[in-house]
Amino acid sequence: MILSQDTGTPLEEVDRAVPHGHRWMQAYMVKPRSDMLRHIRRVEAAGYQAIVLTIDDVAFRRISYSSLRGEFEFPASFDYVNLPRPVIGGTIDDADYQINTVTWDDVDWLKNVTRLPIILKGILTPEDAELAVRHGVDGVYVSNHGGRTLDGSAATINALWDVVRAVRGRCEVYLDGGIRNGRDVYTALALGAKAVFIGRPAIYGLATNGSQGVQDVLDILTNELESTMALTGVTRVCDISPSYVVKQSYYETLSKSSIRQFSSNLLSANFLG
Repeated sequence: MILSQDTGTPLEEVDRAVPHGHRWMQAYMVKPRSDMLRHIRRVEAAGYQAIVLTIDDVAFRRISYSSLRGEFEFPASFDYVNLPRPVIGGTIDDADYQINTVTWDDVDWLKNVTRLPIILKGILTPEDAELAVRHGVDGVYVSNHGGRTLDGSAATINALWDVVRAVRGRCEVYLDGGIRNGRDVYTALALGAKAVFIGRPAIYGLATNGSQGVQDVLDILTNELESTMALTGVTRVCDISPSYVVKQSYYETLSKSSIRQFSSNLLSANFLG
């Protein structure tokens, strides 16, 4: 589980609830760095196993139409218990909120102040993946923030293969976005993801039937993944490979070839007629 930095639940409370769970901490790069350092020390003390640094959402003001239509606002009573940010009337005040651009110097600094693995979340291009590896990150996380940040950004499943090829096995690659069934999980694993993360499906399960609903979602995804593996003749997750995935371009090429062949046959028939 990756715990959001913006959660209303103290990270220590989550630790006490699942002491044997595998917990990572999502974080934004906060300035000044002294504030960020205090947060990191708190994460370390609570026993979290990794820092997931989000780099694709440096501004709160999102311009995704889905976000604008939803008119989402934090309640005025909401308290940033893990890393306070200025909140006025349920929205973050523009005068107080600082847009914190993440630089590679920030990544280097973070690597130097903690021994926890650093995973960069929000990578969508092979160029950024290559730079991430050069700066010593432990994982690259292909994500477009659930499509809630910028309309028109690449779908993660389309970006995954190029990122995996750029990384060349030098660190692990993860993915989220659009995972709705076990076949989606299978496809991402086949294209090189070490693991996939889900957000909305877990929330749907939670809203439907509490913690049991979340467990049901995980069970459904697992069963669907196992069924997909059985139907493709794969008995181990590690044996899922790119050879089991046919991309849309294959059908486009096949379609063009079929049209050319049809046209050629038609011309030949007319000529012979």
